[in-house]
Amino acid sequence: MAGNFTAVIRLGGTANAVLQIGDSLYRNCGQFLDHDVSLAQAARRLQHVCLRLSRQVEQGWPLDQALQDEKYLAYEGILDVTAAKLQGARKRLVALGKLVRDIQEALHRAAASSAPPPPPFSIARRLALLQEAIADVELWHKIYRLSQVLAIGAPDQAPERHSGSFLFPTVRVFRNLAFAPVPMSDFRVATIAEREYLVDVVLYNPRGGTVSQDLQHFARKLDAGEEDLVGLLSCKGYVAADMNEHQVQFAFLLLLPKGFGKPYSLRATLMSSKEPSTSEILQIGQDIAAAVGMVHNYGLVHKNIKPETIVLRKDQKTGKVSAFLAGFGKLRLDLRENRKPDFYCHPDTHGNTAEALYVMQNDIYSLGVLLLEIGLWKSFVGAARDPPESPTPPSPWLQQWVDEASGVPQNRRVKSGLMRLAEERLPQRMGCLYADVVKLCLTCLDAPDVNQEDRIPRANKELVGAHYVEKVLIPLHSIRM
Repeated sequence: MAGNFTAVIRLGGTANAVLQIGDSLYRNCGQFLDHDVSLAQAARRLQHVCLRLSRQVEQGWPLDQALQDEKYLAYEGILDVTAAKLQGARKRLVALGKLVRDIQEALHRAAASSAPPPPPFSIARRLALLQEAIADVELWHKIYRLSQVLAIGAPDQAPERHSGSFLFPTVRVFRNLAFAPVPMSDFRVATIAEREYLVDVVLYNPRGGTVSQDLQHFARKLDAGEEDLVGLLSCKGYVAADMNEHQVQFAFLLLLPKGFGKPYSLRATLMSSKEPSTSEILQIGQDIAAAVGMVHNYGLVHKNIKPETIVLRKDQKTGKVSAFLAGFGKLRLDLRENRKPDFYCHPDTHGNTAEALYVMQNDIYSLGVLLLEIGLWKSFVGAARDPPESPTPPSPWLQQWVDEASGVPQNRRVKSGLMRLAEERLPQRMGCLYADVVKLCLTCLDAPDVNQEDRIPRANKELVGAHYVEKVLIPLHSIRM
């Protein structure tokens, strides 16, 4: 208990430091509220997110002294990243303030001496840097709440509800809609009442337990938690239709935000577009890692994380790419039903034994494969598959790495080849910290050389959540490209 008490005191100091930084940043924003519109808007945005983050820190305190050490480590990391994000914004704000004062002084000197005015100063670049920092803090504000829930078991505050715009179109109306396909995915885009929706169709056996309840539960969570979603699209309705006595079609209607370009699947982008910057790759990875955490926060496992189930869209103003996880056809409550194995699946899920039951760590393994694939920006699938849900053969390039894993059981050769890629090829492209995250995901958050008795218990969701925050979310958001 003494050790936990010391941890509480230490974290109390860290939390107070975060609150002080937030308070200082909030007050510093005041100097820009009377400036031109763009500066004033940026200052108000920053003040708003500072207030919300400060409230979150205050509400998460004091911590229960009985919390496990892993949860303290995770929460300490959350606070450290929060402080770093606020410090980054404050640094940009101070630099912008100095430039504004320099401009004002130069103009005063020119007016006093009747000299020609100085060359025009441009604050556009500094303002753009500040706005990037604000966007970074706003994103972390969303991640903070998710991290808090996963790391220390804070209650999920997103109730199940229907917003006033929740849609239940009739089956006839739904089938008469015009659909546009999203290349190399099972998704389609439909327009309803002048808004675009990504349509994600799930087929299931109505006699297969509580699948319908699981899907409806998830749809309502995506509606209720819209403001805090990262890497997931808000669900604004669904349609369920009996195809026959053995099959029901359930379609999620996922609202596509305005101001973005045409959606593309990550697989199509990997196979057809030029390689993006490492910062864009990192952003895609951060979005998907957050989305996986949110699915787990809702008590579900995704079971189908791969480039075909991820949609990319580009902001038409900033050019920034955002990634969204969908493809909810395998979505179930933890431990229910297996999926057909492919190399995005953990080896333990291959087969029909009790060991093959699907748990959160298996989603984390799939995330590791995905992070490796985008980090190398080389498709692990060599050709388009028709339909996309058909078996996933590795590309010839990846198969070479798999075949070199001699002396490894057949069902673990793919994992062995992926680990070698993460160790030998990934660090030089994405850095050691990113590569470490990938390797931890591929080992389901256990260090590669950890003893069996020290591994994270597969059934302990809270402990898995704390480790996920500490070893995946926090490191990914600490990387600077």
